[in-house]
Amino acid sequence: MHMIFLFYSQFFNKHKILHKFLKITLNFHDLKEFLKKKKRSMTDSEQRNEDEKVDRFTSELEDLIGSSQMVSKSLAEEKNKQDSQSNISSKPKNPFMKPLFITISVILVVLILAFIFRPRRPPRSPFLPIPYIFNRQFMKTVLRYASLPSHNQVLVISGPQGIGKTRGLSELTMKLNNSGNLPLLLDFKQVTQYSSHNDIKEFLLNAVYNAFQLIDNYPLNKTEIRIHAPFINNIVIADNLVFRDQNLHKIYSMLNQTLTSGADAEYDQFFSLLDTVSNFLHIVIVANQPYRFQPFITYCHGISANTLNMGIIFDIDNIFENNDILGNPEIFRVFYVEEFDEITAKTIFVDLEFVFTKKQFPVLWKAFGGKGFYWAEYYDLIREGFSQNDAIKEITDKLANRIILATTSNSDAKLYSRRISFLKMLNRRGEITFSMDEKIVNELTHFGKWELFLPTGPNRIVLTNDKIMTAAIKKALKSL
Repeated sequence: MHMIFLFYSQFFNKHKILHKFLKITLNFHDLKEFLKKKKRSMTDSEQRNEDEKVDRFTSELEDLIGSSQMVSKSLAEEKNKQDSQSNISSKPKNPFMKPLFITISVILVVLILAFIFRPRRPPRSPFLPIPYIFNRQFMKTVLRYASLPSHNQVLVISGPQGIGKTRGLSELTMKLNNSGNLPLLLDFKQVTQYSSHNDIKEFLLNAVYNAFQLIDNYPLNKTEIRIHAPFINNIVIADNLVFRDQNLHKIYSMLNQTLTSGADAEYDQFFSLLDTVSNFLHIVIVANQPYRFQPFITYCHGISANTLNMGIIFDIDNIFENNDILGNPEIFRVFYVEEFDEITAKTIFVDLEFVFTKKQFPVLWKAFGGKGFYWAEYYDLIREGFSQNDAIKEITDKLANRIILATTSNSDAKLYSRRISFLKMLNRRGEITFSMDEKIVNELTHFGKWELFLPTGPNRIVLTNDKIMTAAIKKALKSL
């Protein structure tokens, strides 16, 4: 009996009521056995005491039996609950969950691998030039002017040296060609006082040849030729074809035959013929430093009397070189190119072309601002092995030396004093507004020949944001 009690006491260790119940049951059983043996030897009083003891145990046992029934009921409920949970967990899952989980897992793995092994942009070649950044208003103005069907003004592009006029116009030639215009580039820097008539003729015809090459693969509209230039059909081709399109070859031959002796009238006829064929070729002449070739300027002055079919764009650094442009606003419309903005520069230099890092850009922008010349020169110096600080110092030193040379060149004591005063005024103010009748124009004309202090707007010079130029002026003044 004791062995049974030990077994059940270990089994129901966590249920104290059952444990107590078994213990009392065992005691009661032992008592009954004992009473059977001692019953005859007990007195009446002793037997009554024993009966009371039995009654007490009996009542206690009944209470425990009731408690055990409650416990067994709760255990049964708990077991039923566990069985129901096990039945729920054993129910078959949604058959679509597992394939869906596998599909999502595969997609995530593929995306992670695609990000890790995505094709990297190759490092930028150090031999590539620094990318050009357009001033948006500059680009819009040129494209809008070129899109006009006729022109009663010459568009003059001006601005400080290094602002991006020449390269910007060069970059725009492809946009002009794609928009239906034919850009004709005339870089009159190639024309000098020593150029002969044959040199000038070759220069002009080469420019026409390069322009015609752009459209040689696309046949000209014969209907437009018959309407606007019927004389072309009467020309007989006597020499070898230079172009695939016979009409282009005829036009080129006529231009060649126009220039024979080099008289001004021949040049006027040459440009007049270009204007005639512009009815269907839509020519836009981009002339760099046109005042080096006076016959072309003379022809442009005729625009006040006759509207031209072709557009003419001047690229001029120093509009104070002569009073022709500012003195004839009815002929010449001046547009001043401004610096490009910081957001566009960061997008191209850092995010798209990877020319400079995010850490370098704020330092360089603070030094150079939106003047492309500084960025290009800095980029070249870095490729030569200069450090960042040394490259900025080198650019500043070059500008300071040029200011010193311009100040001391062809000057007597009076001119020297006036130029020093002009530099001090620039250094002190950072911005100058002037009128054309002031003496300051003489200094502007002189320094403009050295490509220094060119106007940034109508009768205005602003250097407040040009940290490099400001530092160069201060350094030059210390040496003068």
